[in-house]
Amino acid sequence: MLSTVGQLQTSWAPGQPSSFAGSTSAATATRPSLAIDLLHASQLERSSRPIEPEYARSTYEEEGDIDYSDYYDDDDAGERGDSAAPSSSDGSDATYVATAERCMSKLKEIHLATDWKRALKHKTGVTVYIKKDSDGKKKVPVYKGEGIIPGYSPQAVFAVVGTRKLWDEWYDQGNLVENLNDSTSLTYMSMKGITGSTTRDLCLVEKAEGTSEGAIYFCSTSVETPKVPKVSGRVRANIALNGWILEPLKEGDKFSTKVTYLLQVNVKTFVPAVFTTRYLARRPLCITKIAAYLEKNGAPPMAGVDPAEADGAIAAPRSRPGSIRSKSGRSVRSKRSMSGLGGAAAAGAGAVAGAGLIAHVAHSDDHKSSGEISSAKDKFQSLEDDYQGGGWTNATDQKGTKIYIKKGKEGALPAIRGEAQIGGGVTTEQVLATINSFAARRLWDPRTFRVTLAESGNGFEQAILLEEIKGIFPHMEARYQVVAHGVDRQDPNSENSELNVVSRSIDHKVDAPAKSVKAKLDISGWNISPDGDDVSVYHIVKTDLAEKNISPFLYKLISSAIGTSPRMLKEFIDQHGYAPYFVRWGEGAAQLTGDAGDLANGKNTYFISGDGKGEGEQKAWFQWSDKMYERGISVRVEPSDAADVAKVSGRDRTLEFTWGSIPKDGAKVFVEPADENGADDVMLNGDLLDKTVDGPAGTGAAAGAPRQKKPKKEKKPKKPSSDEDSSNDNEKAVAAAAGGAAAGGAAAGGLAAMLPSKQTAKNVTAPITPGTLQTTEEGKKKLPDDAMLILSDQLYFTKQQVVAVTVLISVVYAVAKFT
Repeated sequence: MLSTVGQLQTSWAPGQPSSFAGSTSAATATRPSLAIDLLHASQLERSSRPIEPEYARSTYEEEGDIDYSDYYDDDDAGERGDSAAPSSSDGSDATYVATAERCMSKLKEIHLATDWKRALKHKTGVTVYIKKDSDGKKKVPVYKGEGIIPGYSPQAVFAVVGTRKLWDEWYDQGNLVENLNDSTSLTYMSMKGITGSTTRDLCLVEKAEGTSEGAIYFCSTSVETPKVPKVSGRVRANIALNGWILEPLKEGDKFSTKVTYLLQVNVKTFVPAVFTTRYLARRPLCITKIAAYLEKNGAPPMAGVDPAEADGAIAAPRSRPGSIRSKSGRSVRSKRSMSGLGGAAAAGAGAVAGAGLIAHVAHSDDHKSSGEISSAKDKFQSLEDDYQGGGWTNATDQKGTKIYIKKGKEGALPAIRGEAQIGGGVTTEQVLATINSFAARRLWDPRTFRVTLAESGNGFEQAILLEEIKGIFPHMEARYQVVAHGVDRQDPNSENSELNVVSRSIDHKVDAPAKSVKAKLDISGWNISPDGDDVSVYHIVKTDLAEKNISPFLYKLISSAIGTSPRMLKEFIDQHGYAPYFVRWGEGAAQLTGDAGDLANGKNTYFISGDGKGEGEQKAWFQWSDKMYERGISVRVEPSDAADVAKVSGRDRTLEFTWGSIPKDGAKVFVEPADENGADDVMLNGDLLDKTVDGPAGTGAAAGAPRQKKPKKEKKPKKPSSDEDSSNDNEKAVAAAAGGAAAGGAAAGGLAAMLPSKQTAKNVTAPITPGTLQTTEEGKKKLPDDAMLILSDQLYFTKQQVVAVTVLISVVYAVAKFT
């Protein structure tokens, strides 16, 4: 009666515990197990910062006659974690399955117990109870939360329960180790670290059951097994029982779900257990967060369940095609290895597409960039582990940007980490598109003057890039760096999984830009993770600008400009929407070599060569934001037969390009805002596009963060224009942006403008477009509005101040001369 939540799984090879640090797939990140919740209590008690209750005291009433000391043995101390987890001497699956069955029996038995005492009640009606119990050795209390969520079936509630990042900010990562049978799994989980405490992790056996009436039972408990060895730097903790019971209720035509959450754990801390016990009593209030999410966003997609069924009538989930159904109804999930850079998935012709997605080109192990990308990935993870371990200085800027630095050797720039939370219902792939787009980067990154492709690794996002960095007049000349650039997707079958974007300097010959100094990038790494309706990003950079003596002024200026890049990315997306870009790219002869344009006005051009590897039909998916294109998008392909273009049925603002023969001098795709009825409307080569194609099996609404369509606006009268005028305007915008117009960005937070040096693009290897050769000098004459005249560390003037003083001097001069 119950199938799995239809998520792809990640396999893990025993003996490789270090892979846990960065190997969470979108599927496993949404495991319904909630054991990590209670572990956070022990970390909070030991944290150097004050405990911040997750639920405001004003939102619930606590029973005053409960003596929590009656429910525990006050002899717990230490940081070792609980060692009471059942173990198997022979490591047999049968032992773990038996443990899971005992856990399920205990869940049902405790649920029916009558000796519960009410501990507190939330204003929404969710009530928390406590009862005495033991784990066989000592008293360990059990907590039970109960509440009713109206309007949703158990399947819909279970979809949110399983998608932890929608409501639980403590959850870090988790992955499937092994399917033991059709209803039982062995899993690994860890939680986000808290400053001053050791990260906790868990090895769990989980079991799910369903009934013919539509109820869902889910439980998990800790086990010890050689299949999941302990991870260095993490404390292996223990949970006795963690369970959910979701029961359908029906009154007339109205459907609801009774939610029961049960929790039993023995957390050892350095403080009396009574404080932990009182804290854990509030954890079942997580039911209120799940209810609030459903009320605001509705149920997220869940494989095997029709959306209409999930939102209304009770129906048993259906298995996904290809899965094996058991008597209990849970599907058997096949194991899959990560697509990591250079991993097993990269060995094939391309990443296998998940339900509803076309295939995506794989990382090339054979390309010279692969080694440096792999090194960059390791370096990025090492710095993030170091950050989690503490010792970084908080350097929050005036706009509240979270910036952290760790100083290196004397006179060198520090390692810098910046963070941001991006809202608006974008997916991680759409945020990635805004990072990968050369045209977008010139707008949101104040340091970037120009990015050009030196050599492609896989025809899309694996590449060697020439990055030109603006100078700081008159203190520092412009810089350039040649980097290997790659993307590591945790789950290539998802359009909203966690992913990393890494870059690192590589030894590759290019024609150096004139009057520019070569810098060495040790690491630039972006982590992009789904976080409920939002996307969380952090960026870590360690670079050597080849500047012998960096003054304190430059030190602060450059560190701030680097650290605020996540915020600048967020502000760009908040204002313009995510960059219009290709989000899937199949393997074949067509190769994306770059883009350039005026994205502030929605105009951009994409350059396609025929130098890619592979033969046969090649497809790519292109998406655009309804913020940037409220009245639709106009697309022009040159030559027109270079690609067959159609809308993808069932997906918002998605075009499928099926590439044809690419001429020797390449093809171009021009986009600009249209003037039609709504954001989904497409003008293709001057005509309204009606052609649609079906995506692969299972295609539907985007499986990423929930987002709503903007209501269509009333159509305004079209302004008189011709296709020729539109094309010319777009090409002019491309030329201007590809040259010096993009050089006018200023450093974030009112800092000095990162002005370009007097180089041209004449010596740049593999220029994106001839426009970069023709308009650079003209563009450089423009001075950004927020540029500054810097005379010293303490003496500098804004452009407005300089203009005002100049006008005043002119007036005084004129008065003195003519009077």
